[in-house]
Amino acid sequence: MKTIVTAGKGGTGKTSILAGLLIRHLLITPFPRLLVVDADPHQCLTSLLTEAYRLTPAPSLGDLRQANEARLRFGEDLQTASRSDFAAYLVEQALTPLPGGHHLLTMGANERPGCQCVVNNLLGRALDALAENYDLAAVDNEAGIEPIGRHAWPIDFLILTASPRPLDLQIAFRILDQARQVGREVRDVVMAFNFCKNGIPIELSERLGKDIRQVVTFPEVSGYLPRTDANWQAALGRLEFLRKGSW
Repeated sequence: MKTIVTAGKGGTGKTSILAGLLIRHLLITPFPRLLVVDADPHQCLTSLLTEAYRLTPAPSLGDLRQANEARLRFGEDLQTASRSDFAAYLVEQALTPLPGGHHLLTMGANERPGCQCVVNNLLGRALDALAENYDLAAVDNEAGIEPIGRHAWPIDFLILTASPRPLDLQIAFRILDQARQVGREVRDVVMAFNFCKNGIPIELSERLGKDIRQVVTFPEVSGYLPRTDANWQAALGRLEFLRKGSW
């Protein structure tokens, strides 16, 4: 399974860019099996996609996990089913159908106090099994540095987002460095440099061609839905890995 993963500081446009890619390219390209994973507790990608296609989202995996915690932890009332089988069943219940026969999985939030290691490990194994049913997964990560090390899936394309604000760019570099430090396999990195007015800064130019293959600049736009802006749409088209045959 191929993977596209977003990462970046909050407010740098990672969710809007991924939603634009999905709506314009990935959901209408003839991929046999596409899994979209909204791994951000704020569920913004879920909101954008379900609003765009007028869909009712399935319950999040977090909500299903909390409602069935006793079954997952202790196997209560499962009769002959194993906890792993029940976790896989919950994952299936959390899938929202998307156009073209694709699916959206909303991870949701963990709102209960205390360690959720047992539950998370069970669901993690179920997700691994589910991933085998798809050719491509597009994952929108939670903002920040730590999420890049949560999963063992190799990343075929990391879409790293930043803006001209110095802190945003520093966080983007730290995310990339953190991925290397924890041994996360990242095969290709594209920087989506958002809200760009005056070109890319020198510190980004220095990493271009080394650990960042391509920089795509996105213009500063007004309005809540930048994907309706022609120049912003043109920036989406410059992402080379979406060209025909790249998969």
